[in-house]
Amino acid sequence: MRTDIGRYRIDRVLGQGGMALVYLGHDAKLGRPVAIKLLADNLAGDESFRARFMREARMAAGLSHVNIVHVYDVGQDTDERPYIVMEYVDGESLAETLTREGRLSPARVREVALDCCHGLEHAHAAGLVHRDIKPHNLLADREGKVKIADFGVARSLGETQLTMAGSVLGSVGYLSPEQAAGRPVTPAADIYSLGATLYELLTGRTPHQGVLLTELLRQRGLRPPPPMAGIVSGVPAALETAVMSCLEADPERRPRSASALALAIDAGDSTAATRIIATTPPTDRTLVMGGGKAPHLPEIPPMLRSLFGGERRARAMGLAIGLLIVLVLVIALLAGRDGAKPKPAATRRTPVTAVPDGATPADDAHNLAAWIRQHTR
Repeated sequence: MRTDIGRYRIDRVLGQGGMALVYLGHDAKLGRPVAIKLLADNLAGDESFRARFMREARMAAGLSHVNIVHVYDVGQDTDERPYIVMEYVDGESLAETLTREGRLSPARVREVALDCCHGLEHAHAAGLVHRDIKPHNLLADREGKVKIADFGVARSLGETQLTMAGSVLGSVGYLSPEQAAGRPVTPAADIYSLGATLYELLTGRTPHQGVLLTELLRQRGLRPPPPMAGIVSGVPAALETAVMSCLEADPERRPRSASALALAIDAGDSTAATRIIATTPPTDRTLVMGGGKAPHLPEIPPMLRSLFGGERRARAMGLAIGLLIVLVLVIALLAGRDGAKPKPAATRRTPVTAVPDGATPADDAHNLAAWIRQHTR
């Protein structure tokens, strides 16, 4: 067994997997216990991966929240294998708790859920998506407080997991359909994974137990998970409603943020929980592949909502507003340069019609651009 990594003394192995080995260590400089994750040789040998891992781990080090395992340090050992030094949580993972107890009480799951929601809300606000929320990455200390582990590690390993033997089999029960299909990942993926975890904590089984990865990729054909009432009794209605809403195949039908999920969990009944989920406005979505927050869509005035066909076209509307502003500025500049006098208003006006619906957001944007050209001649 290793004896030290730089200033960190190695005491014993805490865990081992196909991607990394985790040690309990001691920081000789600061005199505190730490957890040290050393990447496996098959990952550490990829230079581009090492660089990405170091970059993402440093980003995760910027998170500071009581419900997130703090990243203290990153580096490379003498063999150039990357390592990450983290807060040591004296307790166990929820996967270990499940193995020992089978399932948790609804009251305990509520506490776990709220701790996770608080941690995720903080991370999402900072522009980070975890990508691998599951019982193994949720650590409970001796007082029962839950901390989310492996921010940065999960982020860097996201694409690798889908191709490494054995890795996807361990996480498929918690992957969101859009993540399994390789589409852009937003905080909604973490909401799905948290819902799958809470479902398992309540029932003792994953939502889609026995479902193959190929079925998960066909998200539109994915059946809803079995109702909890048929598996276990005593789950509060608001908690069950909130958890089941996280497992919607369509990301837009899930709670719009971790804070909205927390509110739904603490609602008085299922009706109140449903109302919270349906009415809570979305927060900025964060694209994990982009490394930053998605652009914020401005509030659309009621008149424009009516003209452009409703809220569902808000995404394309943002592009249309930008195009319209650019066109107006260009026309004004050209008129000023040529010294042209304003033309008298036409006696007959072209009727203003609604913008045709498109099959996709890209089609919507194309139709809107055509509409702008037609009505600014």
